[in-house]
Amino acid sequence: MLSQKAFFLLLLAAALFACGEKQNTEEAAKDGHAEPSEHAGEADHSGENIVRLDAEQQQKAGIKIEPVASRALQQTIAVPGRIVFNERRLAHLTARVAGRVEQVYAFLGDRVQKDALLATIYSQDYLAAQSEFIQAEERLKLAAARKDSTELPTARSIFESARRKLLVIGATEKDLTEIAETHIPKTLLEIRAPFAGTVTEASEILGHVVEVGGTMFHVADLSTLWVLVDIYEKDIAKIKAGLTAEIEVAAYPGEKFRGRLTTIFDVLDETTRTVKARVEAENPTGKLKPQMFATVNLQSGEAADVLVVPESAVQSEGDQRFVFVPEAEGFEKREVRTGQKMDGLIAILEGLAMGDSVVTDGAFVLKSELAKEILEEGHGH
Repeated sequence: MLSQKAFFLLLLAAALFACGEKQNTEEAAKDGHAEPSEHAGEADHSGENIVRLDAEQQQKAGIKIEPVASRALQQTIAVPGRIVFNERRLAHLTARVAGRVEQVYAFLGDRVQKDALLATIYSQDYLAAQSEFIQAEERLKLAAARKDSTELPTARSIFESARRKLLVIGATEKDLTEIAETHIPKTLLEIRAPFAGTVTEASEILGHVVEVGGTMFHVADLSTLWVLVDIYEKDIAKIKAGLTAEIEVAAYPGEKFRGRLTTIFDVLDETTRTVKARVEAENPTGKLKPQMFATVNLQSGEAADVLVVPESAVQSEGDQRFVFVPEAEGFEKREVRTGQKMDGLIAILEGLAMGDSVVTDGAFVLKSELAKEILEEGHGH
């Protein structure tokens, strides 16, 4: 009996020991799950996107909040370009006769009006051509007075040939009328500006001997310029001649210059996969200069409603663009994808919805505060 009683006690002790081990194992398991949860809380950086400021701090920071708005914006394609001369308004003035420069009236950089006197040339060839014209004019008058039907056609032909020769050399119709009336040749050939513009090249100085074809002046009308742009292959179908263009240059940030797409070239560059196109730009103030680089926004489609916020609301870090959205716990940094700009507004393509609000004034302060908090947390760990 004693032996059975002892055996029973041993079994009871073993059962109690097993229950204790199971409880310890479960508690250990529970403790094991709790520890990772605690560490996960330390590694959770979701709070790094929240900036917390009390009312006084917000007032000092100048925080201003505005709702996201919707605007109808013209669909645009932004392309790079380079400003060049309008070749239709660019004159290359060369010497049409050999001679000597007697006087120079215009120099590099001068602005000149149409028909302004640029230089004068003394030329034996010009004097000889005038003498031929005077003789031809006398012969024509004599034949007409005699009513010589045989001589008149020949005299008229010789006169017309002498007249055209002087026009080619550079004489004007006014010069020809004066020479015909006075029969006195002009001593100097006058070089005049064909249109109002700027002297962009001046090669002559007083006393310089010039030969036929020698360069004297370049005159450019800079009131209109061309912008040569590169259209990417994927955008070719979206553009056509006549589209309105807005031109921006680094020299005048925020200022837009009007233009119009006039020509799309026919050949694709196999290296860059782009097609050249030409935009004619208005330049009444002369701010645009040839050889400036530009960004050209081509208005390629109908207006569409998009979400917009003031440009001041959008902050950047590298390639990332973000805004600050007011939430119950603070100001949340929210990444966005931006589009075109217009009148101080910028389109938001992704990241916000109608009904959201953003910080429009003081966003830079929030950006600085967020960076400071992240830096302090990093040092704390």
